[in-house]
Amino acid sequence: MNDVIWQAFTEAFKSWNMSGPALHPPQTRATQYFGESLPIPELFTLEDAENIRLNLGKSFDDAKSLLTTQLGEGKYLGKKLWSFDEQEPMLIENIQWEGEKYNLLPTVKVSGLESLCSVSIQLLPKQEVVS
Repeated sequence: MNDVIWQAFTEAFKSWNMSGPALHPPQTRATQYFGESLPIPELFTLEDAENIRLNLGKSFDDAKSLLTTQLGEGKYLGKKLWSFDEQEPMLIENIQWEGEKYNLLPTVKVSGLESLCSVSIQLLPKQEVVS
């Protein structure tokens, strides 16, 4: 896992594991840590999105393994694949680890609209979590 992703996951994990408030201001509903964003082709299909996820989402898989080692199995929220406005393929896959007050949500997203494959973590107050 590259250093940028490791740092993002470490910061998110520290915040998630704190007994006090998280590291985001009270008016913010979630803190998002970006680990990696890689440019992808502008034109691609839903099938291409799946292949991009397999090829570029390795850091998500590495982070999943690392967190599973430290925290046990997370709740797999699944993979959503759809086309935005019938033209822009989108794939989102995420896993959730529940803490006492916060949930840790690693995500890999392949976005036709943004022409990016990104890996990030969100730290969410428990009542804010959506599946």
